[in-house]
Amino acid sequence: MSYIRYLLFVFASVLILIEVVLRTIGYKPGILMPPQQINKISLNFPDSIYLPTLFKADSNGIMMIDRKYNTANFDHDFDHFNTTLKRMVKRNVFHVPINSNGFQDSEFSLKDTTCKKKIMLLGDSFTWGYSADSIQHSFANLLGNEDGIVTYNLGVPGSDVATYLKLTQLYVPIIKPDYLIVNFYFSNDFLYYRKKLIPFVYPDLYPTNAGGFYKMNYETVDDDSIELFDTYIDAYNYTAEKFTWRGEQNSQLRFAMQYSVLVTQLVRITKGYYHPRVNSTFVPHIDCTAEYIWQIDSICRASHTEFILAVINNGKDDNELIIKKCRASFGNHPFYITDGMNKQRDYVPSPDGHFNTLGHKKYEHFLLRILKGEEKEK
Repeated sequence: MSYIRYLLFVFASVLILIEVVLRTIGYKPGILMPPQQINKISLNFPDSIYLPTLFKADSNGIMMIDRKYNTANFDHDFDHFNTTLKRMVKRNVFHVPINSNGFQDSEFSLKDTTCKKKIMLLGDSFTWGYSADSIQHSFANLLGNEDGIVTYNLGVPGSDVATYLKLTQLYVPIIKPDYLIVNFYFSNDFLYYRKKLIPFVYPDLYPTNAGGFYKMNYETVDDDSIELFDTYIDAYNYTAEKFTWRGEQNSQLRFAMQYSVLVTQLVRITKGYYHPRVNSTFVPHIDCTAEYIWQIDSICRASHTEFILAVINNGKDDNELIIKKCRASFGNHPFYITDGMNKQRDYVPSPDGHFNTLGHKKYEHFLLRILKGEEKEK
């Protein structure tokens, strides 16, 4: 009898030790995803889900910073962010100048354009200026400080070519730029379905208190169709049911998973992930990136604006592979691509991933070389 007790004691001790080790290295009870995936997407699974108002879809269907946002709500609204990402958002949204149009820039109407080339910059969070040690050291601001140049920074975090086209339609007639530069981020800016920007409807990303959920379900994309979640609640429920205890039908197992990392991971190993059904819409899968780029080009030609398509290398993929992909997706529209960018030297480590100060400086020099005719189109 004492031998059986001893074996039970050893068995229980081993289970407890495994539980402690798994928690120490980042596994969480009730979360099927491994630690690296949790950190990468920075998700939380609260009891209730809602949309904070820091980022809002405006009357043009563009997701913009809400200048009336109550910053006192930030810690509660973005509690899902790990410390690095929360600090990144605070630094790049609350401590930078935002003009009346909602962009990270001075007022467009007050810019001194005397004897200067006007350059309109389009892009995502890279163009906004994320992760430079000071916003003054972001590539848009550095370029605007060059002699004979005045810049208009229309960078919108989380945007893509559909937003770039809408901004071109809205602002080229107002700004009348000499150059329009689309700073196309290789990892995020391709568009694989015809997206309509609808007033006050989030265009691509649902920024919830549980994390950012894409409208497109990337796990169900095939050669023919793409699944789009109908609401942010559908997008959240899909993730919550697929990657947590909530998709488990057995009530006792659901209960155990909420409190035990070991049980959670055994469920993942033996049963895998779930495939929940949610309200969604299926649309044709087509790489229509070129359609939007050529429409931007057409507007620029009609306005006597020189259109420059500059590709931001993500720092990971080989340049030749990037060039091949861009040629296929851009419909033979000429483009430029950064060369010599290094993931370790020029980018902030994951989960941030943007240019660091050195990267912003290098990219600004790259744009200057394009404007001077010193870079070759691809």
